[in-house]
Amino acid sequence: MRRRTRRAIAIHFADWYFIVARRHVHLLMVVTLVLLAIAFAAAMARASSAPDQTKERTTRDKVYSKEQAARGAAMFGKVCAPCHDPAKKTPDKTPGPPLLGSTSMFVENWKEHTIGEVFTTILTTMPNDGSVVLTESDTVDLVAHILQANGYPDGPDELKFDAAAKAVKVVPVK
Repeated sequence: MRRRTRRAIAIHFADWYFIVARRHVHLLMVVTLVLLAIAFAAAMARASSAPDQTKERTTRDKVYSKEQAARGAAMFGKVCAPCHDPAKKTPDKTPGPPLLGSTSMFVENWKEHTIGEVFTTILTTMPNDGSVVLTESDTVDLVAHILQANGYPDGPDELKFDAAAKAVKVVPVK
């Protein structure tokens, strides 16, 4: 009489013992793989249909500091005000859209854009007469001042010229 262990395999799984005939081991493995594939596909479908858990950051999320906005205000007064501050426009400068005060066009022109787009525009095109070359540090300080002047809340951390800050979306202050 042959021993049972030659024709069967004992499988221990989660405190359960299964005795499987050797000829059915491959079938058992295929069924197990199919079940795992189905479970994986269901988990992926649930994950893709679930709402994104990472909240999109906006200009309402206290993305700059008061100190940074103060540095930006000093720079704005020297470099940007002759074109962008209605109270300080000079006749020798081509007026740009007002960025401060009740006539500010900042939110209207930049809503649904990112701070990264604002950074790029300021860094690469301002001032349009080429009188000053702005650095990345100058640019983030200027953006902080523009945000503060348009009523966005300040926070404890400075705005940085990095991927996270560049992804911040400009939204209405309300």
